[in-house]
Amino acid sequence: MNKKLLCLIFYFLSIAFCNLTFCQEQQAEKSLVQILLDIEKQHDVKFSFETKTVEHILISPLSHELSIEQILDHLNRVTNLNFEMLNDRFIVITLKTALDIQNKIQRLKEVIITNYLIKGISKTNDGSIKANTKAFDILPGLIEPDVLQIVQNLPGIMSVDERISNINVRGGTNDQNLILYEGIRMYQSGHFFGLISAFNPYLSENITISKNGTSAKFGNAVSSTIAIRNSDNLDKKISGGIGGNMLSVDGYAKIPLSNKTELQLSARRSFTDLLVSKTYDSYFDRIFKDSELNTSSNINTLLAQDERFLFYDFNAKFLYDIDNTSKLRVNIMSMSNDLNYNQVFTSTDNNFQETKVN
Repeated sequence: MNKKLLCLIFYFLSIAFCNLTFCQEQQAEKSLVQILLDIEKQHDVKFSFETKTVEHILISPLSHELSIEQILDHLNRVTNLNFEMLNDRFIVITLKTALDIQNKIQRLKEVIITNYLIKGISKTNDGSIKANTKAFDILPGLIEPDVLQIVQNLPGIMSVDERISNINVRGGTNDQNLILYEGIRMYQSGHFFGLISAFNPYLSENITISKNGTSAKFGNAVSSTIAIRNSDNLDKKISGGIGGNMLSVDGYAKIPLSNKTELQLSARRSFTDLLVSKTYDSYFDRIFKDSELNTSSNINTLLAQDERFLFYDFNAKFLYDIDNTSKLRVNIMSMSNDLNYNQVFTSTDNNFQETKVN
């Protein structure tokens, strides 16, 4: 009997508690008209509206710590009304239309793509692409992280004649690209008629490619801007490296001279004038296959040929941190391409002819 009595008492108490909670929730909601009057007194503003627009609308009371902008944003979300501020004092209330709901603007969080294509390449919110050579991964098919080769793998960028330094961006020509190396405009960006890049990727640190919209501070960049920067900070320790391939050898070094000065050096030289490799033969045939060099005809017969090709590039950067606000940077860059080509022909009349290209 006691158990039945306890269950009955618990049942009535539960019903009473639920009713009390429901009543409190009902009492928590207030008329929008009354809330607007409270807002007018608190923030010294005036609302302009038709009575039928706001009548019969109930919402929860607002916190007194909210600003007027936060209040209007909340009311726009919880009601089917538009709250528009005409000035610092007057606010107009209107009904939302179907077009207002359809054209509602939703602000999204900023998205920055990292590891774009490969590790070390990121796409920023202004559309430009930044590359950090310290985090470079080598693209498939390459033996070294070539700067201009990586650029050609970006969407909208290609080379019509399949040369590394001849870049076409969105149908533009190569001379419509602005290539800056340490702020210096580069009119020559490759070796061996554009098949080899002239920039050392191991000394370059930051590369910025703008192909959609170039900053106004850059001129003569109809298609794109490629800005290459070497390290601009003092490492205060000696570092360097050497490398090579079937065409050339290269090296770089960072040498601190004092606590405030440093010298950065990079150099590359081909050995094709001393040793001819299969890679060199392929490059040579690629360049001259459609020319009159290295060809025979029904009239002339090639008897002998002598070729000598040499290229090199050298870059030096002097860094001096004068104080915390002043810095001195001096850059020197030199590059050269030298081709000597001799051919000896015999004609049908057994006359010897010689062709020289320098």
